[in-house]
Amino acid sequence: MEEGDTMTVPQAAKQLRLSEQLLRVWIQSGRCAFGYIIREGQRNTYYINEAGLKKFIEGEKTNE
Repeated sequence: MEEGDTMTVPQAAKQLRLSEQLLRVWIQSGRCAFGYIIREGQRNTYYINEAGLKKFIEGEKTNE
């Protein structure tokens, strides 16, 4: 896995055990440092950094 690798919303939601819609809301609100949104008129494009998501998940596991 390289630093710039991205993943889809469905892939990330599955790893986080969240609904895709909730993950999109989190990204839109800025809650997820590993993802961002680009608004293009009526269409939104979500970018999720795979390495950032992994770090987020590992951080959650150590904080349980």
